[in-house]
Amino acid sequence: MTFTVRDIAERLRVDQHKVLSWIASGELTARNVAASTASRPSWRITSDDLTAFLDARASRPRPQPSRRRRLPAYREVL
Repeated sequence: MTFTVRDIAERLRVDQHKVLSWIASGELTARNVAASTASRPSWRITSDDLTAFLDARASRPRPQPSRRRRLPAYREVL
C-alpha cells in the first residue's frame, strides 16, 4: 500500500509542507512517480517506509543512570 503526501499529512495531523520537509531531509523515504523529472514531483510513501519513520521518531524512556556508590565519610589516615 502506498500513501500520498496529503494522506500522510492528514494521518499525522501536520501540514503537507512538513511532510515534504521530512522527505527533503531524508527522514521519510519516498519515491517520485511523476512522468518526468522536469515536472512537479508526485511522491508516494510505502507503508513499510512510514512504519520505519514512525518507529525512528517514537519516544523511548531514558535509561536510568547508574548509581554511584558513596565512600564512607571517614577514612583511616596513616
